[in-house]
Parts: sequence; C-alpha cells; structure tokens
Amino acid sequence: MPIYQYVCTACQAEFELRRPRIDATKKAPCPECGTAGKRRVTEFSRKK
Repeated sequence: MPIYQYVCTACQAEFELRRPRIDATKKAPCPECGTAGKRRVTEFSRKK
C-alpha cells in the first residue's frame, strides 16, 4: 500500500498516511486538529 503525504488546510500540519490507491484523492483528517487535509504533490524517489 502506498504512503501519501498530506497538508492540513487549517493548521498547515504535514502528515503521511498509508492508503489504498483508490482512496488517494480523498481528503484525510489531520491528526492535529481533525480538519480535512489535501494530498501534497511529491516527487517519486528511486535508487539509481
């Protein structure tokens, strides 16, 4: 299961969640304040 990064729309806290791909675009509750967070666009990392 992939790990996605989110940022809270209210308190700007950054957090990660392990979710199925089907839930990747859904908003996630912030662990700090409970407000819905948006997924951050991140760069894929791989070893060379």
